[in-house]
Amino acid sequence: MGFLKEDKIFTWSEMGQYLSSYKRLGIHQFIELYHKYKSNTNNAFVWGYEMEYTLIKKDDKNNFKLLVKADQIIKQSNNDFWKPEYANWMLESTPSVPFNNDLLHLLLIEKYLINEINLIKKQLTDNEYVVMLSHFPLLGCKVNHFSPQPIKLYNNYSLSNTIPDNIINPHIRFRTLTQNIRERRGEKVKIEIPIDIDKNTSIINDTIKMDCMAYGMGSCCLQLTVQLSGLPDALYLYDQFVVLSPILMALSGSSPIYQGALSSHDTRWSVIEQSVDDRKKNENISKSRYSSVSTYLCEDSKKYNDIVLEYNKEDYLLLKQNGIPMILAKHIAHLFIRDPIIMYQNDVDKFTQQLPDNYDFFVNINSSNWNNVRLKPPLSKEDSWKLEIRVFDIQQSIFRNTALMVFTILLVRTISFYNLYLYTPLSKVDDNFQKSIEKEGIDKYYYFRTNIEDKNSMDIYRKMTINEIINGENGLIQYIYKYLQERKLEEYIPEINKYLHYIIELSSGLKNTEAKNVRDFVKHHPDYYQDSKINQVILNDLIQQIIQ
Repeated sequence: MGFLKEDKIFTWSEMGQYLSSYKRLGIHQFIELYHKYKSNTNNAFVWGYEMEYTLIKKDDKNNFKLLVKADQIIKQSNNDFWKPEYANWMLESTPSVPFNNDLLHLLLIEKYLINEINLIKKQLTDNEYVVMLSHFPLLGCKVNHFSPQPIKLYNNYSLSNTIPDNIINPHIRFRTLTQNIRERRGEKVKIEIPIDIDKNTSIINDTIKMDCMAYGMGSCCLQLTVQLSGLPDALYLYDQFVVLSPILMALSGSSPIYQGALSSHDTRWSVIEQSVDDRKKNENISKSRYSSVSTYLCEDSKKYNDIVLEYNKEDYLLLKQNGIPMILAKHIAHLFIRDPIIMYQNDVDKFTQQLPDNYDFFVNINSSNWNNVRLKPPLSKEDSWKLEIRVFDIQQSIFRNTALMVFTILLVRTISFYNLYLYTPLSKVDDNFQKSIEKEGIDKYYYFRTNIEDKNSMDIYRKMTINEIINGENGLIQYIYKYLQERKLEEYIPEINKYLHYIIELSSGLKNTEAKNVRDFVKHHPDYYQDSKINQVILNDLIQQIIQ
């Protein structure tokens, strides 16, 4: 959802004179909240999710289109757990209250999601559907893939030649975000991913080219946020899930089709990474603001930070002089090489104060660095430090989404309980990350430590399959079962088994990823001509299968 407020938003040209002051105040805000809340503790482990649903409509010709009315549904629903997202066919949902450390809560997720979808269905009319779909395969092929059909099209914000701005959620933040990224960049965004070449594919254009933010930010995902016992635990688990995020992303891959063409990617990550890339041509920053992280955060992780970390030197010195630990100071200074891309009138009105009365400036920049994992500081004494895990493509079934959540939450608890040590050089993690984006990422080899129990052991890592990492003799699943037994939670194992067995089968190849299932569906469809293209007939059958 991002940083939403009801207030006038500045355009990029209006923001220019305030950027330096805004960022410096954001640094001071972090210094203040760090010292106020660095000792915050939370004995109760709590967590929640963000689930993004797609709204679909079947027209009078039985063709499925994107239903562009999420804003109306949110307004009519009168609840506070449905939130607007970038595209107006997207509906973001969060639990009304967080889940706690009772394993019964893990077993309630599936029922919770069923109830959630049923509540959305009550807001829909005939031939309108809510589906769990990572990316709408024909987005950008024709304007008439939207319902209701926009009467007057405009593209003032994106300047896209393929998708009208009408489909952006009406909240002014999203349109301004689109315009400001483009204006800061100095040109339209350019998204390009390789086509999955088939027997009859035209190789004249061997890439899929897209030209606006909606291709990325209009994709749906699953995100998990866990509130941890305190700052040390948050930093430690942040680092471990930096290592695990490529594995989790490969497991969840469900986005192989863009602009009506089969791609050589299984996940949405590269598309969304390029869709919000606001770097200027002469700007020496190695990654998009939507990317894998560039540093571990624990002090004993220094030797594994072996990639370039760009950071603002003045901000770093200010943070260090004010008592922020070195690696954390570099991380924050790295976040602040990015400009805010949204700025509110009310924020600027506060520049006359020594410090604003909240932490909005820091939160704005932290929340618009869209990395695979995110550290979220507490904003009050009742709050604690949080870890956000952001890599999952949404799955097409409630069960699959539930299985990913159960597996990941149990991993958080297991890793923390045994103090597992997953550190691998960050350059190798970046290699892993790129592999997990690609077609059949689930079958590739990933760098991983051979001994994850003893941090004093030799730093030996090698290329392993995801099957070895998860199901091997000392694989992650074995640690989860060991944790459940040692914590005397065996009574939950029979119920949890159905989710863990799915992860076991998925990582071993006995079950296909969603992306593989979609590819197979397309390639065996009678209307597929081995040319890497899908048409409305194939899409209709694919969506119908998901609905059923």
